[in-house]
Amino acid sequence: MNIEIRSIYPDLINNLTRFMNRNHPPDRFTPALLNEKIFEDKDFSTDLTLCLYSKDILSGFGMAVLREGGIGYIKLLAVEKGLRRRGLGRAIYNLLERRLKAGVCRLIRIYNSSPNYLLPGISPELTPAVFFLKHLGFVKYAETCNMKVDLTDEFFPVESEIKKLESKGISIRKAQPSDLTELTLFLEEDFPAWIAEAEEMFSGVESTVFIVKKEKRIIGFAGYDANNKGMGWFGPMGVEERYRGSGIGSVLLKICLNDMRKKYNRAIIPWVSSPEFYIRAVDARIERTFWQFEKRVQPI
Repeated sequence: MNIEIRSIYPDLINNLTRFMNRNHPPDRFTPALLNEKIFEDKDFSTDLTLCLYSKDILSGFGMAVLREGGIGYIKLLAVEKGLRRRGLGRAIYNLLERRLKAGVCRLIRIYNSSPNYLLPGISPELTPAVFFLKHLGFVKYAETCNMKVDLTDEFFPVESEIKKLESKGISIRKAQPSDLTELTLFLEEDFPAWIAEAEEMFSGVESTVFIVKKEKRIIGFAGYDANNKGMGWFGPMGVEERYRGSGIGSVLLKICLNDMRKKYNRAIIPWVSSPEFYIRAVDARIERTFWQFEKRVQPI
């Protein structure tokens, strides 16, 4: 088959959106979402973002990023349905792997490219994708899930819980732009991996993050629209360890979901490690399960 590899550029986004919606089920893409995932990624590289053409028609797409610490991520990968099992997916992957290894990559993971990611892994129901990865030498190392919350019902009652916290000197409010520096200092101490996502929650006309304070000091936070904007993604959320178990997390979650109702009919809680908390707090349900894969490689 006569194929050609070309680089990505912004004018391709609309065509790429149609391609991904045909060939990356069950996810739904918009030009804005793909622009966020591709060009707004701090580690975006034209060398690691490949468009495969057959007879001048977009037939395959792959994107990788190389994060700090020598960890590479295959962030997106898709092949036109009618052209699968002809080696196109393997060709895209092999080229991305070679270029990652040239960048001193020592470990490659699939999709969970925090802080800017679409999915936390591969859905096991996509059986061909699972075996494709195994044939490439990937091994499963973890499992996680996304949960969903219906936002069409009445607001979650939270006033009594807020008053209980206030009686202990704990206050919760929506963050203002002037709070970003203090929140960043808090995150550097307790949740450094979430700094970039927190900054995204301040990037709109109004922030989408709430902060918790005790004795004029931030002890927790939660927000939404840090990733996959326009899709109703909750998180991240974190509370200083010594204050966990005091009901702060539940209140933060409910306040955020109530705020999200202004824009969304449902909320997605991604990359969940403790489903029981969300089931108990807001009757969340598991929407999708994900397997996480990795492969150790030698830099070249």
